[in-house]
Amino acid sequence: RVASLIGVNELLPNTPLFTSIGQRFCSDEAITQIICSNVLFIAAGRSEDMHNAVSHSQNLKERDRRYDHGSLANWRIYRSFTPPAYDLKKITAPVFLHYVDEDIFAHVNDVRRLFSELGRPIGMFRVPHATFSHLDFMWGAGAKELVYDRVINLMKSVGDD
Repeated sequence: RVASLIGVNELLPNTPLFTSIGQRFCSDEAITQIICSNVLFIAAGRSEDMHNAVSHSQNLKERDRRYDHGSLANWRIYRSFTPPAYDLKKITAPVFLHYVDEDIFAHVNDVRRLFSELGRPIGMFRVPHATFSHLDFMWGAGAKELVYDRVINLMKSVGDD
């Protein structure tokens, strides 16, 4: 939707030129990879009005709160001018957090804070790969070995708990 507003009909066309640009500027080693990550993050929003991206950006500023509709709408919905915080202690399922050192969206300190606020945190696991990034959890070539296999084993270890 945003791209169409500025006259772009396809965000990243599948052409040799864009493939070359992607390989040069979006690889894990590229200093410009952060720009590619941000473009993909914005492009990956599910709802047409980018509700998810807006909600995520609000939570970057105002940790773990419900969606901020603006003061008046917040009052109508929540009976408070600001959105209420989530009570993360109510999450009683066993939780294993996986993180990377250089994640621009989830700093290690934030992961630690989240871990301490959960109702039943079980473990924090650092992905042992120097260039693994936030988007690699979904699209990384080594995600299966570095993350998914471990997640499956952890889920099996807690059983029906």
